[in-house]
Amino acid sequence: MAWLRLAALLALASAVASQHGTVGRPCEVSTDCGTGNYCAGNKRCACLTTYVEIDSYCWRKCRSFRK
Repeated sequence: MAWLRLAALLALASAVASQHGTVGRPCEVSTDCGTGNYCAGNKRCACLTTYVEIDSYCWRKCRSFRK
């Protein structure tokens, strides 16, 4: 059973890395970057304004509701 859990974790880690891309990774065009990223003027992946960088990955910002 332990190997099944390990396989699932490895698959999840791979999916997350490919889905969000890494901030600062070299790029030529925005499609070289992952979801929530764009290729900035310095030819490095950066987060879109609707995403926040956490540990070099772009995550969609959550809307907070205030009373």
